[in-house]
Amino acid sequence: MKNDQWQQLETALQHGLARFRWFGAKSRTITQVKIFQKMELPAKGTAQPYSIALARIEYDQGTSEIYALPVAFANGKPAARLLKTDRASVFWVGKNGEIAYDATLDAAFRSQVIQFIFTENSYKTGNAQFKAAVTSLAHGKVQKFAKRTPASRVLKAEQSNTSLVYGSKFVLKFYRRLSEGVNPDVEIGRFLTDETSFRHSPAVIGTIEFDPRQKNHEPITIGCVYEFVRNQGDAWKIFLMELKKLSKSASTRKPERLTKLAAPRFGLIEAARHPIPAPVKKEFGKLLTYAGQLGRRTYEMHAALASRSSPSEFKLEKLSPAAAAAFSKDLQRHSDLAFHVLRGSISKLSGSVRKDSIRLLEMRRAVLGKFTTLTKSLKGTTVSRTHGDYHLGQVLFTGSDFIIIDYEGEPARPLAERRRKHPPFRDVAGMLRSFSYAAQVARDQSGPHADRLGIWFSLWSQWTSVAYLRGYLENAGSGPENDKITSDLIQIYLLEKALYELVYELNNRPDWVKVPLSGILEILEA
Repeated sequence: MKNDQWQQLETALQHGLARFRWFGAKSRTITQVKIFQKMELPAKGTAQPYSIALARIEYDQGTSEIYALPVAFANGKPAARLLKTDRASVFWVGKNGEIAYDATLDAAFRSQVIQFIFTENSYKTGNAQFKAAVTSLAHGKVQKFAKRTPASRVLKAEQSNTSLVYGSKFVLKFYRRLSEGVNPDVEIGRFLTDETSFRHSPAVIGTIEFDPRQKNHEPITIGCVYEFVRNQGDAWKIFLMELKKLSKSASTRKPERLTKLAAPRFGLIEAARHPIPAPVKKEFGKLLTYAGQLGRRTYEMHAALASRSSPSEFKLEKLSPAAAAAFSKDLQRHSDLAFHVLRGSISKLSGSVRKDSIRLLEMRRAVLGKFTTLTKSLKGTTVSRTHGDYHLGQVLFTGSDFIIIDYEGEPARPLAERRRKHPPFRDVAGMLRSFSYAAQVARDQSGPHADRLGIWFSLWSQWTSVAYLRGYLENAGSGPENDKITSDLIQIYLLEKALYELVYELNNRPDWVKVPLSGILEILEA
């Protein structure tokens, strides 16, 4: 592309970035897009090379962000064809019909970029450079693919990054929103691969990064290649599918039979210390078994992340009073952000969602009071590296077991926060919130039975949470004397996670706002 075409692309991105699923700041106003670095990959058989561009996004308020854009150029018949078949992937249309589009659409680009990584290539641009590296354990695995790569495809699942799948061998995760410093997904993946015996996460194969080679600036991770794991889909898909089957059966029963199913008699932690009643097991079947197994794998992940005293980034620590105070301030800051975004979005909401949003805005002091009360349990608690964004969509189901993926952390948070150590129950709370999401979505999809099955879906969420906690706690040990602290920690992180979800859904999926909204109100009114 010519310089003037890159400039036109920048202008088009300023007005069009918000329509892309992976763009995470849809509620912010873009004032400028500036492509400040780019590398070229040779595109065999075409006149134009492929590019990986780094764009700095400026907003009317707040700090700027960096996004990675794989860019391809076309004109004539190829451009016309793409405008008809893949218009959603086109970044810019020129006055003569030429286009710039997302290069991940092209198999040639996908082949070129993974070969760049497997051959540990580099590309200099001024003093800076793009460079690739392969892990020591992976050299033997990738040598035969350095020149001939498997057939590839773009994973179509909704996510904040773009994943490229190469046969049944590799997955290249192309990060979209970038930050200076080591990406936690790569950092944790390498640690689990190289330093532990935990084998319920994909092995890291290689990376591509941009190194600015400037004082006070760190390299930026652009992509990471993982070993492909055969699976039947993520746990979100599996749980929803099974829940749909169960709810269909429940919808045929008389209402009085549904109301006989009992809720847990205790709080979640205490209920997890007791056997699950036989009628509940009969009602919810293998989903409770799956949840228990997932709880065990979650504990094993946490044990692996805390199993080494070095490097220091993975050393188990006690949370100092100063760190606890700083965390309390972070909770307040995230709460302020959630209320700010909600207040700014209230005019776009309607019906019961708008009504509940107004009710929540009036309960701001209650949120801060809840955090103040619960954070007393943080003092002296043990902290370690955690998954950071743990939910059913971050777990693959192989047909008999679970594989945990995506250690990047919550993409909307700054990198330093995503690398911060936390009590492992932060991840546990994230999974409990995911069960609530699944129950709400399944209920919405149950058509005319939604209202009648409301209590049944709520009971499923509660008992699935209990089964998950049983699987986790039976491996973690501990005892009743610590249950109060554990319960407080889970409550802290349930509320924190729901507030984060609220901001995320307002920015990305407004139709889903009711899920975290109802979760926040439920926690506050419990």
